[in-house]
Amino acid sequence: MSDDTTLDASHAGMAIQWAGADGGAITLAPTATLPLNAVAFLIYHHGAGALNLLAQGGDFLWTGGPAAAPSVVLQPGEFAWCLSRVNGEYDVLVTRLPVNADWDAGSGAAQILNRPDFAAVATSGKYSDLSGKPTIPAAQVNADWNATSGVAQILNKPSSLGGLSGVHIELGYQPNDRGIDKGDHYELDFTMATNTFGGFQFTVNSDNSISVPTGMYLVDADAEINAPVEDDWQIPAQMTFSVCNGYGYPGVYQQAVRRFPDLPLGTQKKGGTLGSLILAGPLWISAGDHVWAGFTKVLGANTQTPLMIRGRLSLTKVA
Repeated sequence: MSDDTTLDASHAGMAIQWAGADGGAITLAPTATLPLNAVAFLIYHHGAGALNLLAQGGDFLWTGGPAAAPSVVLQPGEFAWCLSRVNGEYDVLVTRLPVNADWDAGSGAAQILNRPDFAAVATSGKYSDLSGKPTIPAAQVNADWNATSGVAQILNKPSSLGGLSGVHIELGYQPNDRGIDKGDHYELDFTMATNTFGGFQFTVNSDNSISVPTGMYLVDADAEINAPVEDDWQIPAQMTFSVCNGYGYPGVYQQAVRRFPDLPLGTQKKGGTLGSLILAGPLWISAGDHVWAGFTKVLGANTQTPLMIRGRLSLTKVA
């Protein structure tokens, strides 16, 4: 069938295929006219558009709800089983095509019942929709000796640093740009690239350490961690830097100022600058103590080329 049709008793017990191109209507035969051995219709919507199933006369349609339905609508691909009852009733069972649930649907088979009420940010993903936003502190800045306010100001700054003495050593100006190769680490070579100030005196020992006057020292280092070649490196770079006395590199915690790497977050293929190495802390050096300085040998995963550092290290006698 492809046109609007009113069924009669001769259609009872048949499987009826609708093939209309733009929807239509099928009116069921009066229940009182149907023979006892043929009281049902199977109707399959094989066309396009919406197909309406209607009753005529005093007959009515029931689909399982609390009241009779004025009509039953089939969409393409759906079919209905219409069973006649003696009281003028057609019980209609419709097989619906499955549909995807739709978060925004307000009715129909796609509607999600008992949907929870999420905050706007749950579906938008926008930070601006977030309630109870945290207070994010300002970005860290370097301390500034001359600053008189703000986060860069140095509190309780001494009025004068007169009379201080110590030694600077350049990092990255050693043989092979790293220092003395000790297998798993490099030790700084204090025989070169050093400068003293305030009349400071030190002695280089045969074990690559130095001997300095007894006292309290401020150890301060600022350097760039550099990859000479492009390779796969753990980020942050897994480099330990230590200035220690009494015991060789890397020393013991009671007698050393050390900078250990943070846990690696991943691996990156890169050459050039990988990050910074910042070190600062007090170190008491007793009479007769030897002082070493060095850093971990970190090799590239593919080229086995070690990282190097470029910057400076200072030992300043403060007391």
